[in-house]
Amino acid sequence: MTSRVSVERRDEGELVLRNPQLLEPFDATMVEWFEHWAAVKSGEVFLGERVGEGWNLVTYGEAHDRVRRMAGMLLQRGVAPSRPLLILAPNGIAHALAMLAAMYIGVPAASVAPAYANSAPDYAKLAAVFDALQPGAVFSEDRRAAAALRAMGRNHEFTVDTGSDLESSSTLDTGALKAARSTVKPGSVAKVVFTSGSTGAPKGVIHTHRMWSANQQQLAQAWPFLREAPPVLLDWLPWSHTFGGNHNFGLVLRHGGALYVDDGAATPAGIARTVRNLRDIAPTLYFNVPKGYDLLLSALEADPVARANLFSRLRLLKCAAAAMPAHVATRLRETAQASQCGPIPIVTGWGSTETAPAATATSMDAEGHQGIGLPLPGVELKLTPAGASYELRVRGPNVTPGYWRRPELAASMFDEEGFYRMGDLGNLIDSARPEFGVAFEGRLAEEFKLSTGTWVQVSPLRLRSLAAFGGLVLDAVVAAPNRDFVGLLLFMNWERCRALLGDPGTSATEQQIIQEPQIRDAIRKAMSELARTGGSASYPARCLPLTGGPDSASGEITDKGYINQALALRRRAADVERLYAAWPDSGVICLDRDE
Repeated sequence: MTSRVSVERRDEGELVLRNPQLLEPFDATMVEWFEHWAAVKSGEVFLGERVGEGWNLVTYGEAHDRVRRMAGMLLQRGVAPSRPLLILAPNGIAHALAMLAAMYIGVPAASVAPAYANSAPDYAKLAAVFDALQPGAVFSEDRRAAAALRAMGRNHEFTVDTGSDLESSSTLDTGALKAARSTVKPGSVAKVVFTSGSTGAPKGVIHTHRMWSANQQQLAQAWPFLREAPPVLLDWLPWSHTFGGNHNFGLVLRHGGALYVDDGAATPAGIARTVRNLRDIAPTLYFNVPKGYDLLLSALEADPVARANLFSRLRLLKCAAAAMPAHVATRLRETAQASQCGPIPIVTGWGSTETAPAATATSMDAEGHQGIGLPLPGVELKLTPAGASYELRVRGPNVTPGYWRRPELAASMFDEEGFYRMGDLGNLIDSARPEFGVAFEGRLAEEFKLSTGTWVQVSPLRLRSLAAFGGLVLDAVVAAPNRDFVGLLLFMNWERCRALLGDPGTSATEQQIIQEPQIRDAIRKAMSELARTGGSASYPARCLPLTGGPDSASGEITDKGYINQALALRRRAADVERLYAAWPDSGVICLDRDE
């Protein structure tokens, strides 16, 4: 045992890692925290969203009153513990209050990406969610949901409400409301959170109040500074996913902080909105995905006001959804230091929708930025040998009991000891120093073999490649099973490409840019550097720069900003064939071919 982790070593190489810090008692439900802050901090800001040049703000006291009115109206709509509220809306004040209103009366809330209502003509994803969820009512900020329901032939089954609809009642049945509130227990379902579908069809993951409350207590013990001052967040991560909807929203709710809804995103246009919002809001914690950080850093170079405000009272930066490439972490540290704010911890962690979401975390005082850290208090992490790596499995109070209306899946979810099978691979960073933490090595479903029988570890190879390209490439798809060598499909960072060519404002097309000798030489140089680090499975022998970017509409990239490798390979089969052609065309960059 070390000061940070205890290790149980079992037969046949299996390990179980535990945090020696015991999990402290936690509140039964997150509703209790909401009621507490409504009483203690009635006049202080809870939620904010941009309206024109200013911000619409809601205090804890106002939110509590509005949530009770909305909960009363929901009771009249026929929602019930078995008939959840489906929320089909972007992040916003009304969305937050509807979510809390459902949970206040013991009704599960299910936030779904509003883009599902735009997937005409068949609305396949929305239909799948409806069939799985069987909701009692639908909440939407506009009428697209109603139009989608009509197109799906389900409009007669549901009431579609907006925030104003649910707050329109002038009377409140306090008796019925009190009775419903009394039914909310630790084991009650707080949310049904649908998986992104990166490893199959979306499934509705059950989130109990106990899970959510336990996970917030685990984070409170990992980040003790949260007890000193309530967190202030400016955050865009979608509430239809567990990181934005549980981790970030929960941090604010648990600690009586303020959440300002960022209408930005990890896109060039979205980052411009984020920078505008950062001129107004100085967060104490900041969360983003790797692509979002990369785009944000470039934008902040041109906006000293937003840059200074971001770092003015920041206590912590965290990377979500995927590992942060080393070059992005380095730029982030340099920007923080240039802002004269001193060193700021850059942390990461690991988990899933099924773990509410955090299962591990890196230390705030750890050197460098590597790995996924160690188990949070109360979490047990089992490492089961799987080739050269370990399969990662989790047990703890933050782990889901199962999937909504899918009891048959429980048998395959858990092993014989009750550990959840995450489907991820990892390894100790240093087998002699387990306190250094665990390195993430990809998903079991993503790993593949070359024709030589050699396994390719997709996630580590992708991260090493992105680091070698030095920001010239935003993301990469690793190809391909049963081939003789590794190839990469590259999504380029067009701003960096233009800067390398010495003319950021150039009117050259993307197709012209990827044919420029400077760009191709830079990519080939990075490929050569990677080739010196290991065998055939550890570097790309060929790369194909692509025009455009990942297609979010098809699910090729999620709204959290990470690549679905398997789906991208299927959709871009023609590009994969270009990579592996016997005589590749001039667009393919090969290590063994001069140009």
